[in-house]
Amino acid sequence: MKVAILGAGSWGTALAIHLGRAGHDVLLWSRDPAVTAHIQAKRTHPRRMRETPLPAGVRATASLPEGLAHSETAVIAVPCASFRALFESMPERGLARRFLSTAKGIEPDTLRRMSEIILEYRPAASVAALSGPTFAEGVARGDPSAAVVADAGGGFARDLQAERQMREDLAREQAAEQERQMKEVAARQQLAARDRALAAWQGRIRAKIRGNIPTQVVQEVTGNPEAIFDVALLPTGEVLTVRMRKSSGNRAYDEAIERAILKSSPLPRPDQPSLFRRELELKFRPLDQ
Repeated sequence: MKVAILGAGSWGTALAIHLGRAGHDVLLWSRDPAVTAHIQAKRTHPRRMRETPLPAGVRATASLPEGLAHSETAVIAVPCASFRALFESMPERGLARRFLSTAKGIEPDTLRRMSEIILEYRPAASVAALSGPTFAEGVARGDPSAAVVADAGGGFARDLQAERQMREDLAREQAAEQERQMKEVAARQQLAARDRALAAWQGRIRAKIRGNIPTQVVQEVTGNPEAIFDVALLPTGEVLTVRMRKSSGNRAYDEAIERAILKSSPLPRPDQPSLFRRELELKFRPLDQ
């Protein structure tokens, strides 16, 4: 959402930081070109909350027409005494047609509220007021704060709340999706680590068995045929049964493997007990020796 904030005092700057941190496109107007130049160059206000940098989504301008043209929603964050002067200096044309007043107080001479002064100059505008037990420094820091937006019933406040609720719902959905993706990544990493540990265990088993296969038998095999054996184990690693599932085509080699499996009992156990399998499929090729 695009938002123009007119007034770069403590409250205007704090609101710019808060809205920018929430992902909004904020243009902060100051009547002092030196302030806007410092914000653009240093990403901090030269006098207000200097320890808190302004988010990347916040820009600054000293041009009031540019500020008004940035968004149809303008937050008025100047003191009550400056309201009339601000609106008298506004150009006749400008995109802003929704004004949110943040000033607390009334005009001494007329006893008018700030929302009423806005409507004097922009009678067709939607106007709402922001108020609450908030402090600019706390809002800038991101401290928990409470505030109320109200209008005369025109729906502007309701629209602001709806936009805020929509953004919060989107943020929750994005957070939930991010959490789901992180869980998927963690599950894949855990599965990959488990597969590596299982492969390492079976590699130790095959290495022990290959050590008991006579070298002469292996050398007499032509080519590199594969033999597959199903081996049943006790939790201690002792071999219960050996069954050849696939022959290499070389009877002497197949029989040498079977004898080597039985001779290698007990077979190595996995480092992690949860990886133990009672039934193993072991594959052998002469060139793997």
